[in-house]
Amino acid sequence: MPLRTAIIGAGIAGCSTACHVLRLEPGARVTLLEREHIGAGSTSRSAAAFRQQWSVPAHVAFSLYSASEYEAMERRGRPVLFRRNGYLFLYADEAEFQAATVRAERQRQIGVGDVVALEPREIPDRVIAGPAIDLERLAGATWCPSDGFLDPLSVAQNFLDEARERGAAYRPGARVTGIEARGSSGPVVVLESGERLEADAVVNAGGAWSRGVARAAGLDLPVRPAKRYLYFTRPIRGRDVSAWPLIVVDLGPYMRPSEGNAFLMGWDERPEPLDEYPGDEALLDAQDAIYPGFSTGVDDWGVTVLAALAERLPFMAEEAALARVTTGYYTISPDQKAIISEDARLPGLFHLTGFSGHGIMHGAACGLTMAELLLGRETTLAPRVEIERHFALAPLLEGRLREPVEEMVI
Repeated sequence: MPLRTAIIGAGIAGCSTACHVLRLEPGARVTLLEREHIGAGSTSRSAAAFRQQWSVPAHVAFSLYSASEYEAMERRGRPVLFRRNGYLFLYADEAEFQAATVRAERQRQIGVGDVVALEPREIPDRVIAGPAIDLERLAGATWCPSDGFLDPLSVAQNFLDEARERGAAYRPGARVTGIEARGSSGPVVVLESGERLEADAVVNAGGAWSRGVARAAGLDLPVRPAKRYLYFTRPIRGRDVSAWPLIVVDLGPYMRPSEGNAFLMGWDERPEPLDEYPGDEALLDAQDAIYPGFSTGVDDWGVTVLAALAERLPFMAEEAALARVTTGYYTISPDQKAIISEDARLPGLFHLTGFSGHGIMHGAACGLTMAELLLGRETTLAPRVEIERHFALAPLLEGRLREPVEEMVI
């Protein structure tokens, strides 16, 4: 009998999973449930950054696979605006630069052929933005020209379109109110309408709402939503920044080109994640709210972000002015690594969440890996034992972090 899968959440993770299940098992019965509409949560509110510079090998492999998928979408005439402008990490601390140099060598060994460590004097000749960077007291940088950014909603839509072409049922406006055990069979998903969907497997891909999905099953999940803000400048006059890379300063504030020769900027330092889950509706109502202290005024966080970037790119102090701010949620796990795992407390319930800001980068790969777990197949991007070591739920429920902890969390 074909696998019956109910996937809750039509962000990039849920859409990718639906697509990959049907690629691997044509004829599987896949139902994608979404309380709002495709990409209504974090997918459509992301900085949409993409990088292959990670410390955990599985994350590097995830990025390599996701890049191949996004490029394939472009070739198939399903554009995702995948701009490989590069990622430049700048380090003022010598020890941090040396650690980054070791990571870059490891990344090359795994398959990221163009990542390099640069001495300060090399940066102006190797990177288009280099001449604008203050090299004084800079220890060095790592540079990967095949990193970049993309349109995350287009990626999710492409996966959804392919999944529907392969037979998936997409149910927008379907609100899940319960997930019940059904003996030795898979769970039952209960909808607000009273409809009951029997499934062999249920995937919780609810993003910032995934803790609420778990509560529908009577379970708690160790993830917390956190507000993250994106700041946009007015158009930069006098210099073309459209081909600049994404620049990260000391694993903190970052910037990349945005539409109209402007910059998008961010800094994932604050505010702190919510300790208590406020409920699905309250979380939805607050999704786009700009909290006091996080707007574009002189005492707001946006000015702090701009000032921190201007310390390394001095022209920003004169030429960049804040224009607007947007916001959305990260879904933070205790060790800021995704949960890709069955929940032993309710067999047949799987979680695909806790990406901690990295869901767009790894959306394709995590959908493939989740599909393989659902179908009981060997995982292709990393051995199953490694997938379980890095992404299992059980250690988090026991209060343990999953080793090794990712060093490149920004």
